[in-house]
Amino acid sequence: MNPVAGLWPLPAALATPAVSPRGATAARDFEASLIGNLLESLEKTFASVPGQEPSPGSDEYNYIATRALAEVIASHGGFGIAALIGRHLPAHEGKGEVVSSGSRDPAALPKVPSTPADRTR
Repeated sequence: MNPVAGLWPLPAALATPAVSPRGATAARDFEASLIGNLLESLEKTFASVPGQEPSPGSDEYNYIATRALAEVIASHGGFGIAALIGRHLPAHEGKGEVVSSGSRDPAALPKVPSTPADRTR
C-alpha cells in the first residue's frame, strides 16, 4: 500500500469514472481491430519480395499472426485509443434503450420515428 495515496482524497473532478468490464472489453477489442488493420496493411506492403511467389497458406498464417499481435499490443495499452474511449464511455452508458431479444411481440419493440427517406418508398 502506498502511504501517501491515503493522505489526500482525489477531488471528484479529477477522479476517473469507473468503466464497466463490458465497456472496457469493447474499447480494447475496437483498438485491437484498428491496430490489426494497420499491421495487416503494413505486412502486405513490406513482407513480400518482388518476383517471389508466396507459399500456400501464408496469407492465413500472416492474418492469424497479425491479429494475435494486434490483440497483445492492445491489451498492453496499444496507442491509448481504448483508454480515451474508456474515459468518455461512462457518461454515455445506460442511456440507450435495451430491448429483450426474447420478446417477439411487435408492441414491445420501441417506436422508431420515420424519416423523409422512409416515406418516399
